[in-house]
Amino acid sequence: MNIVQEGVGVQGDQIKFAQYGHLATRFLELLRDGLHGPMQEETQPEMDDDHIVGRYIYVNPPVWGRTKVFYEKSGNGKEELLFCHTAGSDSRQYHGVMNDPRMMEKCTMYAFDLPAHGRSFPGQHYVPGNHTNTEDSYVGCIKEVIKALKLNKPIVCGASMAGQVCVSVAIRAEEVGAGGTIPLQGCDYLTMDRQFHDKSPVVN
Repeated sequence: MNIVQEGVGVQGDQIKFAQYGHLATRFLELLRDGLHGPMQEETQPEMDDDHIVGRYIYVNPPVWGRTKVFYEKSGNGKEELLFCHTAGSDSRQYHGVMNDPRMMEKCTMYAFDLPAHGRSFPGQHYVPGNHTNTEDSYVGCIKEVIKALKLNKPIVCGASMAGQVCVSVAIRAEEVGAGGTIPLQGCDYLTMDRQFHDKSPVVN
């Protein structure tokens, strides 16, 4: 996670750790499954119909500039929810909840792909190979999406990076036009010291 914490670290060759750490992790996963059986996962029922509809809108968020953003919608309930995806991902991670009959009855749900993510286009200020995301750009993008979709004080929900931004959205709710937030894995401060091998050509 690139997080430097007291009492936790890697001793030895950090490049080798970055190159082969995933193999050790996979070995331990297989060993655990062999000893205790596969992990229990909540399964989703097979469906013949998908209720999600996708479209494009134009927004002009800070940092990224004007861009064509992809969003999806499902449900017709009274409460509006806006889902924000995790770093490097896109709105498909919410397809399970957006197809849940209970949620569709109670909520109208929206999820969008950040500029240069998923099916959204890069913004007009995007420099290839130099993706930048700041609090202002992410909060500003959420604000632009809420405005473009004419949402009425939606609840903004996200996990991980999106959970972090939900804390900012809560603080800046009046500016953004949000009625509330659900920040999963969000906190007020997170140390993310970049390691020297993050962009090494010998590390995937």
